Amino acid sequence: YIEEVRLREKAQKEAEAAQKDAQSAQKARKAAEVKADKALQKALKEKLKRQEEAKKRRKAEQQTALEAYKRQEAERIAKLAEEKLQTAASFQQKLFELAENQELQALRQLLEEMQQKLEG
Repeated sequence: YIEEVRLREKAQKEAEAAQKDAQSAQKARKAAEVKADKALQKALKEKLKRQEEAKKRRKAEQQTALEAYKRQEAERIAKLAEEKLQTAASFQQKLFELAENQELQALRQLLEEMQQKLEG
């Protein structure tokens, strides 16, 4: 009978130990799950952060490209304006020369007429 009681006690202790081990394993599993969840959340936050940084970087690159384009367009327009000013100045100079030539021709004609009157 004593042997049977000892065996029962031993079996009960082993069952309790197995139950404690199972509880410890369950706690460890839960802790591991919580840790894995936290790691996943952290990884997701990092991913979102990288995506936002990439988005900001792309936006900044687009802004820089747009500013470069605007600067090139402004330079092109300034160059065209300078060319038009030069063309206008050249045209004005030619008009002055033409007017001067016409005045000279008119003066020559007047001189010739006066000479003819003096001679005649």
